[in-house]
Amino acid sequence: MTAVPFSAAGSCGAVISHFNITERRRAADELASSEECYRRLFEMESTLNLKQQNLAEHLNTAVEQERLAISRDIHDDLGQNLTIMNLDIEWLRKNIPTDGGKTD
Repeated sequence: MTAVPFSAAGSCGAVISHFNITERRRAADELASSEECYRRLFEMESTLNLKQQNLAEHLNTAVEQERLAISRDIHDDLGQNLTIMNLDIEWLRKNIPTDGGKTD
């Protein structure tokens, strides 16, 4: 409410104006509520993005560890097979006659 005094032709008075700010107050409250909701959603999105990044890193680490384990298994299997083949070849050299029935 505002009051503006005046005087004219020997009389004085005031013009009083009244503004209803209920609608403006309600709009301001809604805006504040909306801003708070947006802030919380932004925080949730940031948290979810961080969790997603962490999960992606964990997945990549798990994949790399599995690849490493598989490559070690393949390396070990190949090494064992090559060793067995070398032993078999050596046994064959010793036990199969090559020239006229002689064995070493």
